[in-house]
Amino acid sequence: MVKVFLRSMFKKSANPKIEELTKSCTLRQYSVGNINHVIRLDGSKGCVWCGDPLKNNHPARRYCSDVNCKHSIYAWGYPQKENGLWELLARQDFCCKICGYDYKPFIDDTLIGKYYGLKNKNKVDYRSHFNYYVVKLLKRVIDKAWKPEVDHIVPVSKGGASLGLDNHQAICSSCHKTKTKIDNSGPRRKRNG
Repeated sequence: MVKVFLRSMFKKSANPKIEELTKSCTLRQYSVGNINHVIRLDGSKGCVWCGDPLKNNHPARRYCSDVNCKHSIYAWGYPQKENGLWELLARQDFCCKICGYDYKPFIDDTLIGKYYGLKNKNKVDYRSHFNYYVVKLLKRVIDKAWKPEVDHIVPVSKGGASLGLDNHQAICSSCHKTKTKIDNSGPRRKRNG
């Protein structure tokens, strides 16, 4: 069997505001539209994520031409949604982090075969490029017990980070229910104020 190496599209942000928000925010998701443009020393606007200069200084443009910047900020700001789930699954070789359930055969046989057609099976490269529709279908079509979900490794109620991908993992629904019961027991962090 040939091992397929997965390419992570997520890259670390060069925007100090992102790092600050990751440490301080306790919301489950953050509206990425609220992050201001990065202003460079020369006065030009930069990419919200990496800080590189924008090629087109159109007022509505927020990201450089690198597709990974847009994918990264959506995975960071909405880790429970498709971009974040795909990134976590790719990091985990498309397996549940706890029980090891392998999603690759289901994706190859059911999603790619049934929804994209067998003749297009080799054309859909979900392992090295983010494919929104493959992740959306996976969440919708797979058996409820195996549905992939994003879990906080350290629960937010116990001080874990809610943004970014460092405190998240992709696990199946069955493992998530079991882990949530364990996480909800024990002391919680104290609220400020």
